[in-house]
Amino acid sequence: MTNNALSCLDITEFCQHPRYRLSGLTRVNLIVGPNGVGKSELLRRIGCAHHDPPTCQHTDVSPQHSDIVLMRWKDLLRAEPTHYSAALNLCRIVEPNLLDILVTKDNETNHQLSCVLPHAIVRIDRMSGALQRLLWLSINLELCGSWIVTIDNIDRDLHWTAMAEMWRYVVRRSIERDLQVFCTTHSHDCMVGLARICRDENPNQYLEAISLHRIGADFDHSVDYDGVWSLSTVWRTKSK
Repeated sequence: MTNNALSCLDITEFCQHPRYRLSGLTRVNLIVGPNGVGKSELLRRIGCAHHDPPTCQHTDVSPQHSDIVLMRWKDLLRAEPTHYSAALNLCRIVEPNLLDILVTKDNETNHQLSCVLPHAIVRIDRMSGALQRLLWLSINLELCGSWIVTIDNIDRDLHWTAMAEMWRYVVRRSIERDLQVFCTTHSHDCMVGLARICRDENPNQYLEAISLHRIGADFDHSVDYDGVWSLSTVWRTKSK
């Protein structure tokens, strides 16, 4: 990992404790816990823990922020071609027939993103929420000018069949781009998808890059599970 990567982090006044410690941090950190425990707030605090705010980039933009998505996609088109192709391939997880994503004109002054399909060009806001979510996820990981990315509810709008491929993209690009990712989920299927890529890919490389953390008010620290134990257990449980 980057020399700046966090191995542990202390958060003050969190989860009913004066100091809350996250330890055993790796390249991709999946944070779980009960509703209302503060997972989203924790991601925000991870960013605030740094003296230089641009070192952290938060990813949680909904489809109505179309102007931001449009602006960032234009930035992606001006970047290296590998970033564009990686983003397009991620979107193809949920729309295999996707040929391209273009900037089109709604009228003389308004521009928008549109998906090029074999027999139609469809505005991005008329495509599925899953495609829009993956589009924004890819934009942030491909254009991230920082070394920490936080992603709240990483599985939002995604069907369980897309989880493994989504995780494969996140882990691979975090390694290739030297990023440290913090994300949350409420979904067991999301964890199973992560376990699946660890089973299918190079286990040593993936399991060293991934950690699973449970937060709650019972302890003044997160419970970090060894990757080999936790993810293989998740997979065996799902397979029964």
